[in-house]
Amino acid sequence: MPSPEETARSFVEAINSHDPRRILELMTPDGEFTDSLGDAFATDVLLDAWAQYFRMVPDYSIAIEDVLTRDDLVVLFGTANGTYAPDGLLKGENRFRVFAAWRALVRHGRVARWQIFGDNKAVHDLVRGHKA
Repeated sequence: MPSPEETARSFVEAINSHDPRRILELMTPDGEFTDSLGDAFATDVLLDAWAQYFRMVPDYSIAIEDVLTRDDLVVLFGTANGTYAPDGLLKGENRFRVFAAWRALVRHGRVARWQIFGDNKAVHDLVRGHKA
C-alpha cells in the first residue's frame, strides 16, 4: 500500500493530468472535497465538477514545493496555476498563479478528505470580470 504522502502526490498527479475518473479512484467512496471557500462536496458530484473545472481552466496545474506528513495527514504547499478560459482561449491576461496549501487525510491508500487553502481572489476576479 502506498504511503499517505505517495497517495497525496498521486492525487496531485491525477489533477495535473486532468483525469476526473482517476481523481475519484484515488478517493474513498465517502470522500469529501472542500474548496478554498470552505464549501464541501461529496464524491457523487465530483466527476462532473472536475470535468467542468478543467474545461474552464484547461491548463490548470498544481506545483508542490513542500510536504509535511503526520500519520495519515499530509499537508502540501505550493502554487495553483492556470488560465481562466470560458471561451476556450488561453489569454495571458486571464492567467493566474496563487500560493496554496492542500490538506489530505488518507485512509487505506485513498484520499478521504482533500481541502484547499488559498487566496483565490485573483481567480474569482477573473470569473466575475467575464460575467459582467
